Amino acid sequence: MEELISIVQSLDGNTPKEEVQEKISKVDIDGKGSVNFEEFLNVIGMTMKVNLEKSRVLKYLRVVKIFLYG
Repeated sequence: MEELISIVQSLDGNTPKEEVQEKISKVDIDGKGSVNFEEFLNVIGMTMKVNLEKSRVLKYLRVVKIFLYG
């Protein structure tokens, strides 16, 4: 489990361990406290979606800044 936490933290900019554990518990379909491959992909997908949303927000803010300040 620690390896998965490290992977998610590296993808998500050092997210706190508790937040990563919360993501894992959301996708732990069988409730065993471990993650199979399908659940692993779900955790990575959640992480990538958050990163994508953050990058979109930053992109929009850059556009607004250019519009306002040239």
